[in-house]
Amino acid sequence: FTPVSIDEDPEGDLTWVDRELQKLVEAEILRTRQSPENKRIYRFKHPLIRETAYQALLKSTRQAYHRRIATVLRKSFGEVVKAQPEFVAYHYTEGEMFDRAIEFWQQAGQRAVERSANVEGVRHLTQGLSLLETMPETPARAARELVLQTTLGPALIATKGYAAMEVEKTYLRAKELLETMPNNERMLLRFPILFGLWLSYLVRAKLQTAQELGEQCLVMAQQQENPVLEVEAHRALGATLFYEGDLKTARAHVEAGIEKYDLHQHPVDAFFHYLADPGMTLRAYAAPLMWCMGYPEQALSQLEASQQMGEERPHPFSQVVSLQFGALLYQQRGETEKVDEYGTDLLKMCREHGFSVWEPTGKIYKGWALQQHSEGSHAEGIALIREGISEWEDNLSRILSPVYLGILAQAYEQQGLTKEGLETIEIALDFVEESGIRINEAELYRLNGELLLKSDSQSLSTDLEESEMSDCASRFNRFVETCFKKSLTIARNQSAKSWELRTAVSYCRFMMTQNRHEEAYNLLNPIYDWFTEGFETADLTDAFELLQALKGE
Repeated sequence: FTPVSIDEDPEGDLTWVDRELQKLVEAEILRTRQSPENKRIYRFKHPLIRETAYQALLKSTRQAYHRRIATVLRKSFGEVVKAQPEFVAYHYTEGEMFDRAIEFWQQAGQRAVERSANVEGVRHLTQGLSLLETMPETPARAARELVLQTTLGPALIATKGYAAMEVEKTYLRAKELLETMPNNERMLLRFPILFGLWLSYLVRAKLQTAQELGEQCLVMAQQQENPVLEVEAHRALGATLFYEGDLKTARAHVEAGIEKYDLHQHPVDAFFHYLADPGMTLRAYAAPLMWCMGYPEQALSQLEASQQMGEERPHPFSQVVSLQFGALLYQQRGETEKVDEYGTDLLKMCREHGFSVWEPTGKIYKGWALQQHSEGSHAEGIALIREGISEWEDNLSRILSPVYLGILAQAYEQQGLTKEGLETIEIALDFVEESGIRINEAELYRLNGELLLKSDSQSLSTDLEESEMSDCASRFNRFVETCFKKSLTIARNQSAKSWELRTAVSYCRFMMTQNRHEEAYNLLNPIYDWFTEGFETADLTDAFELLQALKGE
């Protein structure tokens, strides 16, 4: 039941109102208290009393009261209407003034989305759409539904996940409605609809469709000479190409978006249609992208810039995206404490704001960190990674699945669980071929080689003669070498220098077991010499120590 405050009577009969309300207090029907603003607040003593009194009224009388309350609120309580438009929407709904009710449900939904109260936003906007169905089909109704649907899309993404079928349905309906609009109005709304569809298809790993939508967004933005939309379009293409493994082109789009981004052109309340601030998101994408390309320090600088933007003007969903890619960067760098820190913050913010889409990733990173450094907690860490991956797949998200499977395979490899690791790699590589998500394909082949080396190759040779066992071992070694060579080829084709370096280290250690020291040195040395930064990172430190060992042979 809703508190009622009596501050002043629009008809000037305050004494009569006070007197009648006091009678109800004395009869123990109402309770009263003073508010901090020195207003008297009245509420029913029990919900059942309120409901009984309410139902005793004729329906027509109830409707009239609701309409009058809504009118008084609008005329005399502007601050309440601004802060709680859903309050007005409720009274117009109960008063069956649906046209006005829809207007305020839309305002309530938009306000909720802007402050990241997405569950609440979905509820308000859905209420508005339900009322809209009772109205005759007219151009005005279509226009209003279009606004509701385009506002609902981001709220659904935040609460149900990018890949939820409700998201695609919402944006496809919006696209259908758009075709009924005049041309000038189509231009204004087409971009957020295409962008919303891009998000849905990207996360479901429909990369070809996502890339086509990103290209349409860029053409549209350039035709309108709209730098704000250009930033968003570069974000769409940069992200899509990053996952496809086209790192150079992805970097060009990300850097173009960062260059065109203007803080003053992207106020917080202007980008809620796109869920996250593009400046923060572009720099967050840039962090793992630059690491993959062999620039560990520039990757950190991009992440720090993204985080700084989040501190200067907090926006929870933007901060969650930044935390996700920050955790990924530190996992790539092998920095356990940082991964744990970012995973903890990611989980906390997702749970606080109901961002179910990213909560599973927090579990994956926390699980990885747990199995890295906690004595006796390795099984618990792996279980948490698996739980996160399962939940990620449950919300139909697919775009990062090969990356997360790679993290799980690495955890298995580190704990000597080679059978489980090899099975996970097989699933991940099948997923890569099916989806075209190739961002960590080189690492998957490297891990495959490492897991094979840790497996018991001789078990394949049981009951064989010595010559047959030797031949089997030779074929086994060739298979391992094929994994490393394929990883190197993929990394080089993608300009993924960090993956190339990591694979070269693994391959060289394998060569050393076969007394191929000179060949190993000649492979690793030019790759290491290419790097100009990040020499204190684990990968470059390992490479340097290995080169020193090879020199000493």
